[in-house]
Amino acid sequence: HKIKNGEWIAKAPLGYKNALDDLTGKRTLIQDEERAYLVRKGFELYGTGTYSVSGITRILVEDGLTNPVAPHGAITASSIHLMLRNPFYYGQMKIKGKTYPHIYEPIIDELLWERCQNALNGWHKKPFKYAGKPFTFRGILRCASCGCAVSSDIKKGKYIY
Repeated sequence: HKIKNGEWIAKAPLGYKNALDDLTGKRTLIQDEERAYLVRKGFELYGTGTYSVSGITRILVEDGLTNPVAPHGAITASSIHLMLRNPFYYGQMKIKGKTYPHIYEPIIDELLWERCQNALNGWHKKPFKYAGKPFTFRGILRCASCGCAVSSDIKKGKYIY
């Protein structure tokens, strides 16, 4: 019932905190003033495509981002990676593999989140690695039956296969 109403059912994600609504007396989520701007900064930096997850983590730790759970130690790269993958920050909550809209104030907009997803999915993707011997059609030819790349090799120093 809470999910259909757009209410969060678990511990608040990084950048938010659990609070009690004075008007209704129900539990709600509000933006954490200490961490929300750092979360936004992390998304903005990663959305440029020039920083890695560990680079973002280093910058955010230097700026004072800490773990919201006691003992409030430094945040880890895996926490930042989970944050960058979480659609909650732009207005969608993911529960058991399905996404639902939520009623809380988003930290970022959907366009920035999409830029970050494109950067995450495209990080270090190369068509093939450089080999020691350059062959003419290397990386271009594919097998017609299985679709795998055709490899080239030199045997006995003179036979090219």
